[in-house]
This record gives sequence, C-alpha cells and structure tokens, in this order.
Amino acid sequence: MNPTIGGIDLTVAYWVILAIGLLMMTATFVAHDFFHFGDDGSIVPIVAFFLGAFGAAGVVSLNLMGMAPGTSAIVSTLAATVGSAGLYFGIFRLIKKNSGTLTDKREDIVGSTAEVSLPISENQLGQITFTTPSGRSSAPARSADGKPIKQGTPVTITRSVGTTYVVTPINLTSKEDEKQ
Repeated sequence: MNPTIGGIDLTVAYWVILAIGLLMMTATFVAHDFFHFGDDGSIVPIVAFFLGAFGAAGVVSLNLMGMAPGTSAIVSTLAATVGSAGLYFGIFRLIKKNSGTLTDKREDIVGSTAEVSLPISENQLGQITFTTPSGRSSAPARSADGKPIKQGTPVTITRSVGTTYVVTPINLTSKEDEKQ
C-alpha cells in the first residue's frame, strides 16, 4: 500500500504535480508571450518550477529515500520554495539586470553628449557614438534642424524617434573665434 496523507496517495499526487509543473514549463517556453504576467513575466515560470520541484522532490524523498509521508511533504515544500526563490532571485533578477529595456536606455541617453561618427547630411541620417554605463555605443542620428553636421562634431542628444536619435551641435568657442 502506498503512503497517504488525508486519504490521498502521495506517490500519485507527487507524480501528478510533477507532470503539471512540466506541462506548465513547456507551455511557458512555447507560448511565452501569452504567459507574461507582472512586469518581467516571471510568475508562471516560477509557479511551474515550484510545482515541478515539489513533485520531483516528493517522488525522490518518498520513494528513493524512504521518508515518512509527513517528512516527505515538508522536504518537498522546502525544496520547491528554496529552488523557486533561487530561480527568481538568481536567474531572473540577473537576466533583468543585464537586459535593460530599450526605453530605459533611451531615457538615460537623451540629454547626454555624443560625437558624430558618420556625417549627418542635410535632412539625412548619420551616426553618433556615445558612452553609456554599459560601454560605448553607436546609433543612427539626424539633425534637429535638418542641417548637416560634420564628422567629429560634439552634439547633444535631444530626443529619440524610433531607433534614431535627434541631435543638436554643441556650440564650442574655438581659439580662432576668440582671436577675431
């Protein structure tokens, strides 16, 4: 006779919970856009992992390690909780930290200084190079007033439109202007 808690066959229950967790994980990876809840889409993968870990720990602790039903339920709950917390605080937080959104990066860049790395022609795109906390980057740019800007000119990034930055040249007083 299989171990039970409250008349429920634990071996069957653990296998069913493990199967539900695995199905949820599979569904999450296959149709990930459908399962995005919360700001980072992590709730369903965490629940799926919890169920899978709970079921797997239950099967192992009950059948392979020979633990008592109550002890097996406690060990399964602890294993699933610790594993899910590790998944959330470890992997998901690391991924979120290292993959800032395009909006966040653009908000940080607007207002900063850049240099024209490929000339911006009249009413045409060029390219700017700038420094962010993650390193040096380049992006397409156009002049705010539609006038050309020469390569090497320092500019201020005033806004972004789609994937393009709008820039204005920084008026620097040159030594030649001071002499005149």
